[in-house]
Amino acid sequence: MVIKGTGSRVENETVIVFNDFDPIAIVNTASPSVFRRMAKRGFVPVSQTPSRARFEIPKGRVRLPSQPRKKTGPNPPSKRAFPAKKADPVAL
Repeated sequence: MVIKGTGSRVENETVIVFNDFDPIAIVNTASPSVFRRMAKRGFVPVSQTPSRARFEIPKGRVRLPSQPRKKTGPNPPSKRAFPAKKADPVAL
């Protein structure tokens, strides 16, 4: 059974709860797209209503998003680059 989102898209939230002690994470979702992704990955909801679903998954399967790197402008010159050779002074 697929859940049907009710209300606005803001109300279709997903909450992931885990701690250091328990080996499982609990995923509560009202989002149809998150429900489909969880089902596609083989997770079966522990409890489900027409508008919400609850999954219990191994904590190791939770991947938190990381922030993208910020560009700081042009790349600085590489430290590995060889400096230009200076001409030897001419002895008179």
